[in-house]
Amino acid sequence: MSFLYPVFLVGALAVAIPILLHLLRRETDVRVPFSAVRFLRHAPVEVAHRRRLRELILLALRVSALALLALAFARPFLSRGIAAGTSPLTVVAIDTSYSLTAPGQFERARQLARRAIDEAPASHLVSLIAFDDDARVVAMPEARASVLAKLAGVRPGYGRTRYRAALSRAAEIFGLRGGKLVVVTDLQQVGWDGGDTVTFGPGVEVEVADVGPPSGNLAITAFRLEEGRPAVSIRNLGLLLRTGQVRLEVDGRQLAEMPFTIGPGTSATLNFALSLPATGTARATIEDGNGYAADNVRYLVLDPPRARAILAITGSNPRGDAFYLERALQVDETSRFRVELVAASAVARLDPAALRKFASIFLLGSQGLDLRGAEHLAGFVKSGGGLMIAAGARLDQVLVQALFGALRFDGAWEGRTAPVSLVPANVHHPILRPFGPLTGTLSNVQFRQTAALPEHDRWQVIARFSNGKPALVESTLGEGRILLFASDLSNRGNDFPLHPGFVPLIHEAARYLGAVHEHPSELVPAEVPAGMKREPGIIELPADARDRRGGAAMGSEGRRVAVNVDINESEVSRLDAGQFAAAITRSSVSAKDAARTEARQIEEQQNLWRYGLMLMIVALAAELVVGRAAA
Repeated sequence: MSFLYPVFLVGALAVAIPILLHLLRRETDVRVPFSAVRFLRHAPVEVAHRRRLRELILLALRVSALALLALAFARPFLSRGIAAGTSPLTVVAIDTSYSLTAPGQFERARQLARRAIDEAPASHLVSLIAFDDDARVVAMPEARASVLAKLAGVRPGYGRTRYRAALSRAAEIFGLRGGKLVVVTDLQQVGWDGGDTVTFGPGVEVEVADVGPPSGNLAITAFRLEEGRPAVSIRNLGLLLRTGQVRLEVDGRQLAEMPFTIGPGTSATLNFALSLPATGTARATIEDGNGYAADNVRYLVLDPPRARAILAITGSNPRGDAFYLERALQVDETSRFRVELVAASAVARLDPAALRKFASIFLLGSQGLDLRGAEHLAGFVKSGGGLMIAAGARLDQVLVQALFGALRFDGAWEGRTAPVSLVPANVHHPILRPFGPLTGTLSNVQFRQTAALPEHDRWQVIARFSNGKPALVESTLGEGRILLFASDLSNRGNDFPLHPGFVPLIHEAARYLGAVHEHPSELVPAEVPAGMKREPGIIELPADARDRRGGAAMGSEGRRVAVNVDINESEVSRLDAGQFAAAITRSSVSAKDAARTEARQIEEQQNLWRYGLMLMIVALAAELVVGRAAA
């Protein structure tokens, strides 16, 4: 137990007052001579030991009340380990990214880490951190012999360097302690992301143990199909001319080799004159005896991408409401969209988990959509889904406003005597960017009926009507996106579905909305779902696979994905010690001030002084009762 204001404990000396009074009030019985004791027979008699016991009880209650009052003013609290670890500490953070896999590099890193542990002062405990994309505590503060044993088991992996992860974890371990942090790394420049800073207390010294760069590095930076034929890009990150062979394998069988010659600091792409199978897996490899081993191989899944599932919610006329949307998404087989129709009245009966299989949802009509179904849609968007709402005559604006809150329609669906056209407002938006110089063709669309959309900071205007009113706006809800279109998509209030720009706009909207739920065909090791190996190769994702950060489902059962190292880690550009130190800030709060603040917060949460006052009141009440009984 600790005290926020221990000076008040001096008040506990007041317990001496009732003790002193008790001692002073002790009286000696006066001897009275009597001729005969028969005259005392009817006199009241009090047993002496009972009187002494009562006086002792009263004394104890008075002493307890004064002591409890002093304790209450001292504000006691259970420290829960505050300042338990105040002894200085040495933390060693060793880089285990794949940029330490060049010949001899990690052995050098291990030697520097061992030296830092050996040189730690005798009064220091030692902790060990291994870091790449994440920081893992290999050894909590303990004796150096144990830490050295654990250092022997540390190996480099396939992640990229992230200094922020290592320093943040080290700051947590230091807490209120002082000491020394030694970062053993190759000072790779890509390890600092823009804006990264970490704050340490004034009592922590930070030192960098530089492993040094490799003598050179040759890396496969890309492996892809170009017009159905394999293409391999290689980069020479060294200072010398490099030659070698690229080997191409499919399903474990070598198909071809191709020689290359690449100058220092340059790249080259090798195109193989052969076609690969429609399904299977491929691997491209090179030999590099000087650089990082992990970037000498790259994998590719040849399986065709699976179709994106699109859900179209319609009103009372399913085929009429979704006819043009369905045809637009199926016009080109290479786009690979699969459209499912459902009546608005049936949305409430859908399992919310079943909605996750859809890349995006188009709300074309709301007749029959009840509040429960609307909540299913809101949950889909909040979890990262994409929703496009066509604000046509068949849309219940009141229900949609109740569903999404921020959607505010300034007016009802209205017809126009003079049609308006479509004018792009943000040509750089992902939906309009593919149009390039052809965005002007959207002005040929004639809108006869429109809805008034919100003009608000929360809504980004993508396109307007020729009268200046918003035509297509975007907002967010939770982790998902909402597109709101001020007309229908069924050729009722406009002739948009009859124009060439309709199909590419719908395609880009579907891709953009489904980007969060898009199934990747390639991952880096840090993105591999939990429970699976974080190393290059081909993996098969289970149905409920999610990324390590708890994101959306990554695909359906049986889907193969290539895992390749992050090619940014292949860079050999380095920081200097000054640049590294610039990202470390110092707290102006001393360890003593931080401990005092933490103690005050804990005391305010526990409020033990209240219980002390309550016990004091109980003691005083008991003293009053016992005192009256003695009177």
